[in-house]
Amino acid sequence: MKRRNDQHFTSHRQVAEWYDNKYMEMHGSWFTPPEECNAHLDAMGYPADATGTRLIDLGCGGGHLLEQALKRG
Repeated sequence: MKRRNDQHFTSHRQVAEWYDNKYMEMHGSWFTPPEECNAHLDAMGYPADATGTRLIDLGCGGGHLLEQALKRG
């Protein structure tokens, strides 16, 4: 599966800096709005009707990605 790189990152350092900046913009917390979670699921190729599909989220957020995935079935 080809992964999208909308930010045009070319190194792990750039990804880390982006996350660090985003974290600071959010005043030391991380919350991904539902529409962004759905965009992430779409970018991963997660089906709109995900009945019977399994997904594990190993992040450190509040489970919002899994909540949106659950709404897909």
